[in-house]
Amino acid sequence: MHLSRQTDTLICAFEAISQQHMRIHNEAHRQSEFQARIKEFQEALLDIAKTVNPNAALDLARREAARDAVELAAPRSRAASL
Repeated sequence: MHLSRQTDTLICAFEAISQQHMRIHNEAHRQSEFQARIKEFQEALLDIAKTVNPNAALDLARREAARDAVELAAPRSRAASL
């Protein structure tokens, strides 16, 4: 009788762990979908902004190119960028 209760307790604990694991997996999947949609919206907004103000878009592109050139010449360590 004692071993049967221990076995039932273990089975219950494993089922709870399994259910929690599946909830976490499902949430991670939903979050990945949300992040992909946010990226699409972000790209659309950037495209709209570039269309509305092409001079600012050109300036942004120049600043990004300059930043990339500086980083190629003297890359920052990962710890320094955090």
